[in-house]
Amino acid sequence: MEHTPGGIAELVQFNTKTEKLRSIANMADVAGEKYGDTHAPQGKIHLSLSPAKDGVIYGATHCTTAPLKDRIWDPWAMLTDDRRCFKGAHFYRYNPKFDNIEDFGIITPNEGVSVMILDEDSQRFFAATFPKAHLYSWNIKGRDIMDFGRVSEHYILSLIKYVDGKIYFTGVITICDLVAVGVYKAVNKFNLKIPDDISVVGNDD
Repeated sequence: MEHTPGGIAELVQFNTKTEKLRSIANMADVAGEKYGDTHAPQGKIHLSLSPAKDGVIYGATHCTTAPLKDRIWDPWAMLTDDRRCFKGAHFYRYNPKFDNIEDFGIITPNEGVSVMILDEDSQRFFAATFPKAHLYSWNIKGRDIMDFGRVSEHYILSLIKYVDGKIYFTGVITICDLVAVGVYKAVNKFNLKIPDDISVVGNDD
């Protein structure tokens, strides 16, 4: 719903047999937010859905959605605007077996979660935020939150846990091709191969 001012994201289920969608939850209802207020809404679920081995699915909300009466959305302008800010990404858990969703509250105040992965070995989540592009981690209950600081110039869209147990970024999206060339040169210094080890994209491609 990012291109619809005031639009609210929904968690949906696709039935492969009937090829139909079923609405599971309205994210404003999950977050306990009122539809149509002045704040940027829970308008998106981006790259955060993380299934666990027990069948439970974890997720976090995101926001690139203007408030209901705003025509455009500037994340930096609304970051600390008391009237128009995004209140923050909610961390939640959906259990398909019981068809219920549990909200653990705001995990990243005033920021959305663009991507999130689950490391079941450590029982921790790792996530990147927008617009500050910080790397976060928290436990299975959305507690013990750790902010590792800013790790990117802009938008992080991919994370992966490698065999060495470390978390890596698998792609870099830059504002233009010229910046992408600079990233390409920097990546070469670390003996990484493009696109085998990391992807580099200029936004105007």
